[in-house]
Amino acid sequence: MFGRVRLRYERINKKIGYLKTLKFLNAAQKKSFIDLALKGRIEEEVAITGGCEYPDKTFFIIRRDGIEAGLFSLYITTVGWINYALEKGYVPVVDMSIYRNNYLEKSKRGKDNSWEYYFEQPMGYGINEAYKGKSIILSSLKFTENRPDESMECFLNKNGRLDYWKKIADGYVHIKQNIIEDMQAEYNQLLCGRTRILGVLARGTDYPALRPHNHPIMPTVEELITDSKDLIEKYQCDGIFLATEDKSILGRFKEEFGDMVMTNKREMVDYNGGYICQKHAPRENGVYLGGREYLASIWMLSKSMCLLCGRTSGAIAMVLMSQNEYCYSKFYNLGYYE
Repeated sequence: MFGRVRLRYERINKKIGYLKTLKFLNAAQKKSFIDLALKGRIEEEVAITGGCEYPDKTFFIIRRDGIEAGLFSLYITTVGWINYALEKGYVPVVDMSIYRNNYLEKSKRGKDNSWEYYFEQPMGYGINEAYKGKSIILSSLKFTENRPDESMECFLNKNGRLDYWKKIADGYVHIKQNIIEDMQAEYNQLLCGRTRILGVLARGTDYPALRPHNHPIMPTVEELITDSKDLIEKYQCDGIFLATEDKSILGRFKEEFGDMVMTNKREMVDYNGGYICQKHAPRENGVYLGGREYLASIWMLSKSMCLLCGRTSGAIAMVLMSQNEYCYSKFYNLGYYE
């Protein structure tokens, strides 16, 4: 009984949060939006009428209620929606201001757009411009089915699938330049002249613990260590860049490989339950920094010579943003959690 009441409260609270959209709208648009809300349609793909500006454009507002999603789950669904918008002739605009996500402080909801903390808008228009438009379409809050994903077909570029999504990402999803400069400086410092880097993506904490339904099974730490030893010998790697959030995985790699192991500066987790994307150590700007450090891990991983990766949203985002040709790459095909 209590669980049902709580779920109903969360749903109501979520929909009330959508009303923050009203601050961006004129009187006619507000009426259109409220009419849609009263009809229970506000989570569908819907058009808002009554705007006055940009009469030659149709803005497509990309939305997702992503309270259980990490940064790169948001990234790949956004890439899918950008593609959808372009096919329709719309101008895509990402709204991570109104809709819940783990990279925006509650006090800043409806004020900041956390997408713009890390990335440029796809075509230069932000939500302040888009919501003034004469023609506005809000995306469905459901996933678009056509998007890059963690399937082997995508990683192996079957039928040019990866090339297709990489073209969209290269054209319309750009990391902020100041962040790129900071990441490059940190990465150069980590390398200390090393050039033959084995990149390892080891997803721990909540992923193997919660075993999310229909998500790829992660390799164990011991599998990754065994494969790392083989690649170090075969390709004469002189360093390991380890992308992980899990303190125990970092400790095990350090125990086995010592000073060969590099990680960027990021918050490490002693896992004790729940979704880690919703947990941050108490520090100033902790929510923002958690996303920025995760972005840096994936970006630095993409610079490696060889790769060992569990199939995650971060792994597919890494491949999409990569400019490298890898000597060797392995994306573990271990089935899916039931």
